[in-house]
Amino acid sequence: MDAVTALAARAREGVADAFERLPKHVRVVVMWMVFQFIGSMIRRAVFGKEKPAGPAEKKAVVECETEEAFAEALKEAKEAKRAVVIDFTASWCGPCKRIAPVFADMSEEYDATFLKVDVDKNSEVSGAHNVTAMPTFAFYDANGEKVDEQIRGANIAKITDMLDKLGVKKVVKEVKKDA
Repeated sequence: MDAVTALAARAREGVADAFERLPKHVRVVVMWMVFQFIGSMIRRAVFGKEKPAGPAEKKAVVECETEEAFAEALKEAKEAKRAVVIDFTASWCGPCKRIAPVFADMSEEYDATFLKVDVDKNSEVSGAHNVTAMPTFAFYDANGEKVDEQIRGANIAKITDMLDKLGVKKVVKEVKKDA
């Protein structure tokens, strides 16, 4: 046995001894973490990154800084027969900052158009929607009709309930296939 092989064998024995000296509950947690890591690496290698299927590929929250940009986004959504969710927000609003990443995740999860309107930058649109508190969420159905009900506050459950009422479907994830 050469020196490198002997050193590697001694190192493995040292790690195994150290692992065996750990309390059982710590060993269980370490093994669970190792298996989770290995499983995620295998999933990534086999399936690749998940991506939305079909017409929902454009996904992302669109920031509407002008009335014109807002009107154009509504027009495009109506032509595509997509419901619209609008997050009326403000840069100084704590709850707005906390819900923003969740709202962004929802834009990838649901087949709808997700818009963001800063009430300080686009007061015309927020005024037209009678926004008096932030965050406020407003909705348009797939036919472009404004929904009377608004949701005030960072309440994800109410937003998902409204998406269900509007018949918005969750996006089906497509599995990457190697050629």
